[in-house]
Amino acid sequence: MPEVIPIAQSLMNKMNFKKQINLKGFTLIEVLIVLAIIVALAILVVAGYQEGRPRLAVDRASAGLASDLEIAKQRSISNVYYQENGDNFFGENHGVLIDKNENKYYLTAYNKEGEKIIRENVEIERVVDIFELSPDDGGSLEIWFDKEETYFNGTKAGQEDAAEIVFLGKTDESIRKKVVIDHSGVIEIIQEYE
Repeated sequence: MPEVIPIAQSLMNKMNFKKQINLKGFTLIEVLIVLAIIVALAILVVAGYQEGRPRLAVDRASAGLASDLEIAKQRSISNVYYQENGDNFFGENHGVLIDKNENKYYLTAYNKEGEKIIRENVEIERVVDIFELSPDDGGSLEIWFDKEETYFNGTKAGQEDAAEIVFLGKTDESIRKKVVIDHSGVIEIIQEYE
């Protein structure tokens, strides 16, 4: 009996040795194929990002302006005094001044002395242009809200009046979004196609 154990151990050692010999790694060709697939997928992702970037930027610009217009409208309706940067503001006459030439817009308000104050300046992303303003006052459009009224360039909006701001993707001019504000202050974002 004592001889059986060394023979069994010898067989086990040979089997383990054969298993170790049969273990293989990846060949160079297999590794290169996997790397080629990873590079191809990375190129597709980067190309998709570059293509979608202007569209997302136009979406952000139009949504940001619509949001800032809504905030100005709500502050005008609230008629509450508040302080910001050392100035006292009352709740009427908040608005947005859009400058097509500078490709930016300003959040405006009147302090209690009746002076217009630029509260904040908002830069539009470089891949987006403010393409068109209506009504256009020499490359600018001021929209401001009173408690119950909407004004375009200092004139009270009539029943048929609306202001329009068109954003355009610089690298792809077919990417357009329009922000429309009607006489009652309703703000709408419209996708435009060329």
